[in-house]
Amino acid sequence: MTIDHAASPARIALSGDLRIGGVQELFEQLGQVAAQGPVVVDASAVEAFDTAGAWAIATLTRRLKAEGAEITVEGLSAERAALLDTVQRSLPAEPAAPPARPGLRGWLE
Repeated sequence: MTIDHAASPARIALSGDLRIGGVQELFEQLGQVAAQGPVVVDASAVEAFDTAGAWAIATLTRRLKAEGAEITVEGLSAERAALLDTVQRSLPAEPAAPPARPGLRGWLE
């Protein structure tokens, strides 16, 4: 993955294997990306893609949109774009809140 902040809009170029076995490093790198205006995610050099890769892109775009950025994803084949769309629609509306701990009073009641 390379990030070009000097470009207008900023470009995130993804490449290589974006399948479950090779996506862990990508998750870590994408976690460091901050929204600074419009961003293009270029996936034209991605060699392999599955639901894990789609989830990585979907969570990145969701987070950056929440930070106020305009995100465009380009370079995906029709099949890969359809997978990304399916994953994006499957994400929960908001992250679920952790269950409340009952505390001592809850245990006694």
